[in-house]
Amino acid sequence: MGPELDVLLFGDLNVDTMMAIHRYPPPGGDGLSDFVEVEVGGAVANSAVTLARLGLRTGLVGALGRDAWAEQVTRPLEAEGIDLRRVARVARGTGLAMIVSTPDGERTMFSFRGANEELPPEHINAEMLEGVGVLHFSGYAFLKPPQAEAAWKAAALGTQMGVPLSLDSGLEPVLRSPEGMRRLLPQLAVCITGLEEMHALDGSEQPEAALDALMAYGVGLGAVKLGAQGCWLGSSQGEKCFFPIFPIETVDTTGAGDAFSAGLLFALRRGLSLAAAGTLASALGALATTQYGAGMKMPGAAQVCAFLRARSEARMGGAFCDGAAEVLAALSCPG
Repeated sequence: MGPELDVLLFGDLNVDTMMAIHRYPPPGGDGLSDFVEVEVGGAVANSAVTLARLGLRTGLVGALGRDAWAEQVTRPLEAEGIDLRRVARVARGTGLAMIVSTPDGERTMFSFRGANEELPPEHINAEMLEGVGVLHFSGYAFLKPPQAEAAWKAAALGTQMGVPLSLDSGLEPVLRSPEGMRRLLPQLAVCITGLEEMHALDGSEQPEAALDALMAYGVGLGAVKLGAQGCWLGSSQGEKCFFPIFPIETVDTTGAGDAFSAGLLFALRRGLSLAAAGTLASALGALATTQYGAGMKMPGAAQVCAFLRARSEARMGGAFCDGAAEVLAALSCPG
């Protein structure tokens, strides 16, 4: 299939239309916006852009339509050096999403998954996984067949071929198919999830208990995200650490979780410590909230270097398990 990839990401590819509104209108009213932008989107696309900008070789598995919208996705991703040869073209229209942001930085998404749901399982084969360092899934890929069948086939092949698997679970996939997610957990080198998801899976009420549950399933590196409260990370070696969020002015949370996932995947590929993994993931997640939208606006190495250098004295210390210096070295930050 060509040169080795550090990370191959499996999930939805979309065109996002982003709007910023002052407030949600009542039913039947008008929500007026002073800002509209069209951008490439989808969780795995956002993560892939960040990973490419961190210096990793990155590819995508998914489906696009045979329409003009598909070109809005492929052109910018190819310009970032992302390998799209594993992306299928299907008869259904390319996925579209409307993302509405409010002044508090929160975003609400309305999605037409379209072509994403139509990825056929016969599109997946062992050749596309040869030379892949990590196979990362969005949990939404497991929601609906035939895409779900393709995702399970890819996971089975990856396990057989010794390719480490990673999952960003998402809430809806866990609520719809908790048994399926439980079946996948023991196969995962990385699992990124939330407390609500872990409550649905395991009944966990507290973050540390949720992390313990992930480790008990056999996950190598677990992350329990807590939104504005930060996150807990743990490893199969028994390490645990809490990472509060970086104080930053939030404009829009779109893509923050995808940037966070990219940080953990980079850490896995580069063999970084738990402290460095959490620091990098938290920094990327924070940077993603500083502007509207995601896609080509996702952060990369240069932004992380400047961000951590500017905040190292005031913000690192024990709160981030002293991972900043390791991150700066791994990214070959100047100075």
